[in-house]
Amino acid sequence: MPDIATWNVNSLRARLEHVQRWLEAAAPDIVALQETK
Repeated sequence: MPDIATWNVNSLRARLEHVQRWLEAAAPDIVALQETK
């Protein structure tokens, strides 16, 4: 079964380094980026 990750991209630029480290560590098969308002 694939690992699926989702991330709210609100303020992504401010957290980009954290997101990159998290994605490398978690290594999900599928990533869903979304923006909620």
